[in-house]
Amino acid sequence: LQQIGLTPKKSKTISELSIPDKYLADYLRGYIDGDGSFSVYQDPVYPNSQRLYMRFASGSLKHLQWIKSHIKSLFSVEGYITRITRCHELRYAKTATKTLLQAIYYNKNVPCLKRKRKLIEQFLN
Repeated sequence: LQQIGLTPKKSKTISELSIPDKYLADYLRGYIDGDGSFSVYQDPVYPNSQRLYMRFASGSLKHLQWIKSHIKSLFSVEGYITRITRCHELRYAKTATKTLLQAIYYNKNVPCLKRKRKLIEQFLN
């Protein structure tokens, strides 16, 4: 793991990783299962619509910038990074999230946390 860029106590020091593009979706799925999240809720402005967000949290801004650039390059979607309480967050909104979900959960048998997958199954068509 150290050879690809993961180090002990990596929370704030992790940066770019040497992950082949063909494995990025699997890395992102693992990230979501760990330090990521989904939110789905009714849109207060448009009652017949839902809001959907995917988030990656990290103490390392450099790592999120690396993820963001690779996601844009491979999946052609744009996210944005914000500072939250004690870390940074890379966030994707509805259309980008749907694109990423299709890429990350490319097969119904891929390893993942079942409780998180259950939240997003309605968007995997």
